[in-house]
Amino acid sequence: MLSTGQKAGSWVAVDVVGLGVPRTYHARHDTVGTEALLELMPLSKATMEGQKREVDALQRGSHPSLPEVLDFGIDHEREFVWTAYKWFEGEAVTDRLFRAPLRWQKACSILNDLAIALVHVHGLGIVHRDLRPANVVIGRQRSYLVGFKYALTQAQLEAMSQAPFGDLAYLAPEVLRDPTHHGARADVYAYGCLAYELLTGKSAFPAAAWGERPDQASRMLDWKTRATSLDPGASFPDWLRSMVQKCSEPVAERRLPDLDALVGWLDAARGSWNVPDPEADEPELSEEPELEAMTTEVPLTLARRPQITAPTLVPVAPSLRPPLPPPPPREPPPYVPTPPPPPSIPMSMQYLLAAGFGVVTALSVSVIFILFVELADGSL
Repeated sequence: MLSTGQKAGSWVAVDVVGLGVPRTYHARHDTVGTEALLELMPLSKATMEGQKREVDALQRGSHPSLPEVLDFGIDHEREFVWTAYKWFEGEAVTDRLFRAPLRWQKACSILNDLAIALVHVHGLGIVHRDLRPANVVIGRQRSYLVGFKYALTQAQLEAMSQAPFGDLAYLAPEVLRDPTHHGARADVYAYGCLAYELLTGKSAFPAAAWGERPDQASRMLDWKTRATSLDPGASFPDWLRSMVQKCSEPVAERRLPDLDALVGWLDAARGSWNVPDPEADEPELSEEPELEAMTTEVPLTLARRPQITAPTLVPVAPSLRPPLPPPPPREPPPYVPTPPPPPSIPMSMQYLLAAGFGVVTALSVSVIFILFVELADGSL
């Protein structure tokens, strides 16, 4: 949409960061030189409404794990909508999982940053409504929550007769029944599906590939209604398995009401997951400047890294984190006796039986042949 050196508003495109939709650029302000991540979308009613929802949601508050909007505009002549975010770089979880699976400790680090960001968003009265791997970006020192194009407040949802929604694979069953019924518990369900995918490397509910959108939603609802809460497997700590199950419970009333308690759960287990990555091929995090802001669903890997002062996360008050119940005890499988093996026949006896069978067969054939010849000659 833009070539190097062209402008969107006051922002000059320096490099292309990501192709596809949205298309993203490393940009610089034409007068003050501020670096930005410039995102362009084709002009349509849907993209205009989506970008306005995102800008409105992000301008309601500020958090280190959320993108910061610098500017926004519509280019009617070239027919695109553009948004400028404070510069950052990172890699979408989708692309990270495509390259290689994550260690469960790294997955917990991502989930911790994501839970803290969602607690902040929900505290502002906003529901994200499109939580999925493509909307989580892994930076050098923290992970970021992006993709607020479907974000709405609960009051906005209640005023709608129809509401757009995100990826079917991460939508809660109650949202598939009614897209306007989408509170914080629905984001908790999507968080559980995302946690399962981060740990196992595979989607719990791959979206339907064929059929119209309503038909896909109907089939996905039937699938999720019959499913149980997600369990990543016995290779993970019991507390982590229980956490994923509590978030991915299909019945909304039995699901965690919010992620505040989950932040306390992760804090309590921090000693087990907050450890150095032995497979990391990058310098220690303390040697790298903090990378703020974010936005986009495409991988962002750039050579230039601006020196940005690291912001400080606001800790969540421990008093607001109610304890979570321990996971249910697991019962051993019932004992099933193994039947005794059938008696074996010695090899020598097998040879004798085979030889006897051959002799009997030969004699039978000979007798039949002699009878046939004598009948032909009229001897009998």
